[in-house]
Amino acid sequence: IEWRLNERDISKDPNFKRIGQGPISTLVVTPSDSRFYGTYKCVAKNIHGEVFHKIILSEAHVPSEVLQALLDVVTATTITFSFQGPSSTGGRPLKAYQVQYKHSMKQWPEAQNKTWAINSPYILEGLMPQTTYNFRFAAINEVGSSNWAAPQTVLMPKRSFPEEPKILNTLQPEVKYAVSPYHDRFELSWRIPPDNGEPIDRYDIKYCPVQKVNNEWVETDASCTTLEHRSLEVTSYDLLYLQADTFYKVEIRAHNIIGFSVPGQIVMKTARVDGGIYGEQVKDSSSVISSFQTLLVFFVPPLLPYLRWH
Repeated sequence: IEWRLNERDISKDPNFKRIGQGPISTLVVTPSDSRFYGTYKCVAKNIHGEVFHKIILSEAHVPSEVLQALLDVVTATTITFSFQGPSSTGGRPLKAYQVQYKHSMKQWPEAQNKTWAINSPYILEGLMPQTTYNFRFAAINEVGSSNWAAPQTVLMPKRSFPEEPKILNTLQPEVKYAVSPYHDRFELSWRIPPDNGEPIDRYDIKYCPVQKVNNEWVETDASCTTLEHRSLEVTSYDLLYLQADTFYKVEIRAHNIIGFSVPGQIVMKTARVDGGIYGEQVKDSSSVISSFQTLLVFFVPPLLPYLRWH
């Protein structure tokens, strides 16, 4: 086995360490300058001929500058960003984005930093309402960080009512509503929304029976129910004593000292009742029949002697 760099034989070059001459050979390269970069060729020979394999070794660099930082969502205390990444990743995959931010009256040495892994939510929290901030951004790979770029200046909104709670229950893709596995209850779950500068003190949950009229969900004559949920750490709530095989529209609103959020909404359907007890998950009817048949087979044999005795 021979090794070549840019078609130059390096088998005896002291700048390279070769381990083994065949059938396995390893070339150890420690690039100290640009001469070590290029196209390496491993050539294997025997009496019947030769084959080769090429390997390109190039020098990695830090990424180029972030082209643009976009403000996707701005609340009184948070900003969600998205990025138009650098034109060059420096030859290695991007690992993270970084933001440096400061109060507009301060200098950059006093700035704070936050780093996000690639493809994570790029959310910056803990900002002050009605405050002007300066932002600048960098991209990071294994080599290091790009120059700061894509500057932004943002005046944060004033304190306000919370953002809309994000409901996490899964919708059935074909019908666009959630389905409860139970005939008499439904577990509503949600994500805590930004509070917009004032702490959330409760959630109001309202649910009403509905039916579809002209492709719209319309409340029936049945009354709605409104509940208060004050456990701020628990982001789920069981709606109990529901009617079986019924559609409900569920709304949840977050509240702080300023007021209520826009409601998060979902339509859900309870399961059909099938002789189960309260709170029991509805089972497939075939399994109920099977259990019943097994019960009959078990109890019939003891009765046969009694019948013959008469």
